Amino acid sequence: MCDPQQTLQHNPMVEDLLVLPYAKQGLIGEVYESAWVLSEEHDETGRVLRVRGLPGAITRLQRSLAAH
Repeated sequence: MCDPQQTLQHNPMVEDLLVLPYAKQGLIGEVYESAWVLSEEHDETGRVLRVRGLPGAITRLQRSLAAH
């Protein structure tokens, strides 16, 4: 069985700011499935999300937002 504390030490989480434009709101589920949303604000461009997750998950989210 895997020790959760040891796993966290080997997979450090990172925080990032993601901007989810209103035109791409269909991706919000992917964000919530891939990372912890620490805060969410709305401005004229869309949702501004402060997230925490594994580096690979954050990178995938950034790429998804850039591709759509």
